[in-house]
Amino acid sequence: MSQLHMLAMLSGQERDLPEFDVLFAASGWRRTAVTPTGFQFKIIELEV
Repeated sequence: MSQLHMLAMLSGQERDLPEFDVLFAASGWRRTAVTPTGFQFKIIELEV
């Protein structure tokens, strides 16, 4: 429910992997793998 609230009420939007990569790089991290869970979520693995 909180995700729906953010999208609808606060003009939020979902990030795609390249957008996440920019955030990770800005904080010194690098994406090493993405594992689908079979649901709507994915596991994103990072390293310094």
